[in-house]
Amino acid sequence: MSVVRPPDDIGSGQSRPDGNAQVIFLAMGYPYVVMALNAARSLRASGTNAHLKLITNLPIRRILRQDQAVFDSVEAVDCETDTNRWIKTSIIHRAEGDWNAFLDCDVEVLAPLNPVLSLLENFDVAARNLPFETKANVVLETGRSILDLSMSEVNTGVVFFRRSAGAIDLFDRWHRNFLEGGHPRDQPSFLKALLEARETRFLALPPMWNATPFKIVDLAQMKRTPDKIRILHYRDPTFWPTVAPRLAAAHDEAVFELTHPSSSFVEQRENYADVARRYRSPLFQHAAGRVSMYLMRRLTKDHKGARIRVYGLKKVPVPVE
Repeated sequence: MSVVRPPDDIGSGQSRPDGNAQVIFLAMGYPYVVMALNAARSLRASGTNAHLKLITNLPIRRILRQDQAVFDSVEAVDCETDTNRWIKTSIIHRAEGDWNAFLDCDVEVLAPLNPVLSLLENFDVAARNLPFETKANVVLETGRSILDLSMSEVNTGVVFFRRSAGAIDLFDRWHRNFLEGGHPRDQPSFLKALLEARETRFLALPPMWNATPFKIVDLAQMKRTPDKIRILHYRDPTFWPTVAPRLAAAHDEAVFELTHPSSSFVEQRENYADVARRYRSPLFQHAAGRVSMYLMRRLTKDHKGARIRVYGLKKVPVPVE
C-alpha cells in the first residue's frame, strides 16, 4: 500500500491539517500519459509534498524516469479513451487522500500546491471560475435556466477537494448530471451540480491557479505577470510552445513497465515519436514554423501525420484528400 504524504504548512504560525495529500492525473491514451509525465515532473520541481497517482487505460504498472518512479501509484482501468469524463466526474471515489487535487494532464505546476490543499480544512472544493458567461442551456432543479442567470462555468481542469460529505455530494451530482445531460463537456454539468448542492463549501480560486493562454481567458495577464502563474494550463503546446521540448523529453526518457504485452501501447508510442520530433524542432517555437511543419505534412500527403497535429492520436477536424 502506497504511503500518502501529508501537506506542508501554509507558512509560519499556521497549522497543518491532519491527514494526507494526493494529486491525481487521468491519462487516457499515450499522448496524455506523456503530458502527465511532464506535469508530474513540474509538480515535484515545485516542492509540492503529495502522493502522485496516475489513472490510465494503458496496461502500465510503473513509469521510470532517470531511474526514479514518476508516480507513487498507477491504476490501470479497462475502458475506452472517450469515456475519460465518466471517471473524471467521479474521481473523488478513486482518491485516497484526505486532501486531494485533480489536475488535467496538460498542466505545469509552477508553485507548491500545499498552501491551497491546506485551505481545504475550511472548504470542500476549490477551483476557478471562467471570466465569461456559459452558453450551455442547462436547466436547474428549480426549472430556471443557467443562461437566464448569466452564470460562468468553473474550469474543472484543476480541482482541489476533500473527501468530505459536501465534496461527495457535489461530485455525485456532477457525475449524475454529466451522464444524464448529454453535453460533451463536463463543465456545464459541474456548474449545475454546484448551484444545486446543499452543503458544499466552495472556494473560488484566482485565475493564476489555473492559467490558460487564450485571449478570452488569461493570456494578457499571463504575458503581463508571468511570475504570478501558479498552474499553467497550456492546453496544447501550440498555445505555449516552450512546453513542447519538455514533452518530447518526457517521451524520450520514460521507461515503462507494463502489466502485460500490448500492441496498442507499442503502436501509440511509435506514433508519438513523430510528434516528439516536431516538438524538439526549433521551428516549433515560431508560429510560422509550426504552420510550415503542418503544411509540409499535408503536401507530402502524410495523412496520418496531418491528422495528428499536436494531440498525438487524437484527430483534428481537417479534411484529408
